[in-house]
Amino acid sequence: CFNPIEEFLGQLLGGMSDDDLNLISAYGIDQIPMVYSLFVDWHDHDEYFGTFGEETQEILSAQDALEEFWSKPTAFDGGFRTDNILLVGMHGADMKDLGKLIPTLEVMYDLNGTNYTHTELATEIQAIIQTMPYEYDNPIFTFNAFAYPAGEEGDKIVMGDGIIEYLHYRNAGMEGPEFILGHEFGHHMQFEIDLPPLGGLPESLETRRYELMADALSAYFLAHEAGAHMRDHRILELQHAAFSVGDCNGMDPGHHGTPRQRGCAVAWGIGRAANATGADDVMHPADFGALFDQNLDKIMGLDESVCSHSFGSVPGGPRNTPGQTNSTTDTNDSTTKVSVTTVTTTTREETVTTTRTETVSD
Repeated sequence: CFNPIEEFLGQLLGGMSDDDLNLISAYGIDQIPMVYSLFVDWHDHDEYFGTFGEETQEILSAQDALEEFWSKPTAFDGGFRTDNILLVGMHGADMKDLGKLIPTLEVMYDLNGTNYTHTELATEIQAIIQTMPYEYDNPIFTFNAFAYPAGEEGDKIVMGDGIIEYLHYRNAGMEGPEFILGHEFGHHMQFEIDLPPLGGLPESLETRRYELMADALSAYFLAHEAGAHMRDHRILELQHAAFSVGDCNGMDPGHHGTPRQRGCAVAWGIGRAANATGADDVMHPADFGALFDQNLDKIMGLDESVCSHSFGSVPGGPRNTPGQTNSTTDTNDSTTKVSVTTVTTTTREETVTTTRTETVSD
């Protein structure tokens, strides 16, 4: 299984010494931007996206479009909102600012009873970062995106500079950030419908189901006439972005899906958009999720009947950069089937009973 994420991170980590990595771990430096973005930053007046703000306008426009798109089928659901999600960027550069770094460290570390202050700790951390490759802008500090149901404080989506830079590295920078945002917004739709577990699945497969469904929700929005209305080369870019964020750690409880499985989930979502009868024909997230669950086995098994759509098929491997060849393809996505379970899924309109096969390895 070709893993482009490992390739990218391997290049970054290859330029760092063991001492660098030990210091990052000991001080929790790679956690600081996440903690700040999730638990300290509750303002959106100065947000930007991408290390240099290069994706700001695209992402803000996509957020507005997502709110409008998912409000169509949920307009009559009491309490179902799409406009209460705070969108913030996650930047390594925030660690330069003691006014941001110190309150973040106060959340992370209780220094009561010590002779050590959070200001002293912040100064030490800044000195460490300044000795490392790319300093504050190193993508490993912000290589992620999150959907966070914050309760009374409001919901939140966090977009890291590192994941955006990675998408540019993979030549998926044009549509990739919108795909990631749509994926995280899809998680908020799952939160809103209180998506139940299928039951009887290992934790790793339940997580994968949840993540692949978010991929499909994102693709549905991006390809739908009422959403981003992507076609032609933009559809290929979208599938390439999905392929790029897959991983090969099938036994990890947090596994999101292999590159080809994520590409297949996107193809399936695009197919649902292609079947829409017009701009007003937007599926309710609960109905979309129920239909997805009926096709989950085929998506994880890379069944061609669901991994293709009217705009083309799921890519079988990484796309080459100009002037570069790469013969490595993601061919190790075979699955091991161990048991069959009958699952009843209830949509808002009907109850559907399907038979599913559990998959335990890639």
